[in-house]
Amino acid sequence: QFRLKDPVASLQCRFEDAMSHRTGLPRHDMLMLLAKNDTLSTFLDRLTHLEPHTEFRSNMEYNNHMWTVTGHAAAAALGNGLTYEEALKARVFDKAGMKTALPGPKYLSQSKTKVSRGHVMELDSDGKNYTLAQYPGYQDIGIGAPAGMVLATANDAAAYLRMMLGKGLAQDGKTRVLSEETYNEITRSRIVFPNWPTTPPPMFAAEQTYTQGWFQTVYRKKHRVIHHGGVIDGFITMFAFFPDDDLAIAASINQFLEFSSSAAVFDLADRFLGYRDVDWGEVYGKFVDSGRAKKQPKRVEGTHPSRPLEAFAGNYQLKGYGTLQVELAKSDNGEPVLNASIGALECPLKHAQYDTFACRLFGSNFDFTFFSTVASKTIDKVNVGDFEPSLGEVIFSRV
Repeated sequence: QFRLKDPVASLQCRFEDAMSHRTGLPRHDMLMLLAKNDTLSTFLDRLTHLEPHTEFRSNMEYNNHMWTVTGHAAAAALGNGLTYEEALKARVFDKAGMKTALPGPKYLSQSKTKVSRGHVMELDSDGKNYTLAQYPGYQDIGIGAPAGMVLATANDAAAYLRMMLGKGLAQDGKTRVLSEETYNEITRSRIVFPNWPTTPPPMFAAEQTYTQGWFQTVYRKKHRVIHHGGVIDGFITMFAFFPDDDLAIAASINQFLEFSSSAAVFDLADRFLGYRDVDWGEVYGKFVDSGRAKKQPKRVEGTHPSRPLEAFAGNYQLKGYGTLQVELAKSDNGEPVLNASIGALECPLKHAQYDTFACRLFGSNFDFTFFSTVASKTIDKVNVGDFEPSLGEVIFSRV
């Protein structure tokens, strides 16, 4: 049932391609939330409509949905009727000695372990100041669980990384979680990932590679490092291990500050490897500040919508994403306003410039640019390119 919009990718894609992100399909991360209540069948149907960014096997395009596909497929391949979550616990957690790890927030009621709350720095509506906000709960991404929904303690993380340092052998020295052959396969480079703007030379090799689930590069010209990071609402995590130095580090921070976990990992690595010449907090801090400056869109002041607000209201649809509803409402002071909703996501639209309105989601602006086609006198399209920035266009059509 797995198919992609690119017929070549549909025909030739293997586990290895999906796990090394060589399908040509970009992130489309908004679907992590829009599809969370999907069945596996409806989720797979969405994938057939998503636009690729590059040709199959031509470049690395990180895509979390490939983890959803391969995670559920791996559980099904076991043939014992286990769900993905049950298979993860039986085949990884239990064998690796990850005694308190949970495969998702819905299992918290089964645990007595105290859990932290996630936080995020929210950008104010004027786009100038940040305030710290706490997430009210834990994001459950449902069908997308294989892409990253594990709750774990420091001891669980240590057990997992000891297993990786042991080439698949658990920390008890007896239990095999992975065969050494499998370990070698998942840590073997599959594709070059040339653009690594988060790491300044000469500490890292100019290029890094991607294996099947890990980034791999050379640190300070002599230390092989295999690593991966992840982000979910209010949390940022990074695992790294240096197989030739018998060193592994995990950093998990319950406040989403971009690359803060990377800074923590490489600061600790330097302490163990004998380097003290880099302030990683300063390095990544400068990168984040420059990135935030670039993310602020330039606006043309003094512009107005080309039509009354009611002309923008309606339902707009894009296969794969679903139906975007734009409704006319009234503000607290009685002024007409537009509200947008798609799936379980809702937000007010604030006029930005011309026929572009901005929606605040997850501390960032998402631009909704409405327009008419040549054959239509009414607003019949809306581009939400921020849903997938690599494409520039994610166009919904009025229905």
